[in-house]
Amino acid sequence: MAETSEKTTIDPGDRAQMEAGRRVVIHYLEEARALERSLVTNLRAHLAMTPPSDYRERLERHLEETKDHARTIGRRLVALSAHSSLMAVGMGIAQTLTGQAIVMAKGPLDMMRGATVEEKLLRNAKDEVAAEALEIAVYEALEAAAKAIGDEETAKLAASHRGDEEKMLADLRTLIPDLTRAFVAATTTGLSTYATSETPVAKQARSAASGARKAARSAASTARRRRPQTSQGTSSGGNGAKPPIAEYDDLNVQEVNRRVDRLSPAEMRRVATYERANKKRTGVLDHIEGKLADKS
Repeated sequence: MAETSEKTTIDPGDRAQMEAGRRVVIHYLEEARALERSLVTNLRAHLAMTPPSDYRERLERHLEETKDHARTIGRRLVALSAHSSLMAVGMGIAQTLTGQAIVMAKGPLDMMRGATVEEKLLRNAKDEVAAEALEIAVYEALEAAAKAIGDEETAKLAASHRGDEEKMLADLRTLIPDLTRAFVAATTTGLSTYATSETPVAKQARSAASGARKAARSAASTARRRRPQTSQGTSSGGNGAKPPIAEYDDLNVQEVNRRVDRLSPAEMRRVATYERANKKRTGVLDHIEGKLADKS
């Protein structure tokens, strides 16, 4: 291990050196917060496509940790009055985020490809390993920079966050062999390991489809109720006198016939006239003809 030399230490009594060191700390805090925020977005996208499994449980746990990391860093930046120095480190942050964007965007793009769910999960896990390694490196740099200027609180924050990232990295590396075996099995046998119907995306799709069907039925029913009628009770389309049965067009043959049995002969004839002009169901027409014959 290389020994500490005068070139690797700063003079705490030199205000210029301490301020320059503080700017480095703020830079790494901003970089860490940007990484955490990016990972929140990425983890949410991955969770939406991940079925119930050990892998999903770890993603859910780490999403909460990641959101807490971003909040904690934000509070530390406020304590350091970082707003006064943000312009000075802004260019460096932008350059860092350009590289991060490549890693962070890869997972969601993979989710849009025509791969099996097993392949998607494996790709996501590998991308997350890369993101965790990057975060660990940033927190190591932040801890060293903070210690160099005597900022023990920031150094403790960096060490704590790094510990969470190292645990997640270890978990992911433990899971990757199982995810790989599931991918190989799906590729070679065509059998899926996961219940993809239980993913949030699948549930949302089913809910949206159900809502669309209900909305369509409601709109159709409303349109029928609002159909213009002439003073004689005929529809504006000339399709025969509207029968004296509520929501007639929604009823099947058996439902119509049960209601016809309670009508007067004149009302039965109105039903028959409307039926001949529209659906022409022989079951309805024959039933009405029989009932009228019985009453004659």
